[in-house]
Amino acid sequence: MCRLFGQISPRAESAEDFLVESEFSLLKQSNFKKDNLQKDGWGIAYFGNKGEPVVSKSPKPAFKDAKAFEAAARPESK
Repeated sequence: MCRLFGQISPRAESAEDFLVESEFSLLKQSNFKKDNLQKDGWGIAYFGNKGEPVVSKSPKPAFKDAKAFEAAARPESK
């Protein structure tokens, strides 16, 4: 099952807590149920400092590609 997260804000805000840090982050959900792992890839997109779209994605599950997922969740100097 796909898990989606969206954030809308009038100013730049980090989504790192929801994606990586919190108890129920998407990264932690991807590996939570050992008998029902998220086996599909992941993607993170946001608008950069100059308003340009930035996309990071991987065909690997988030828990198997955690370093890249975490790096994508911490975009451009906060």
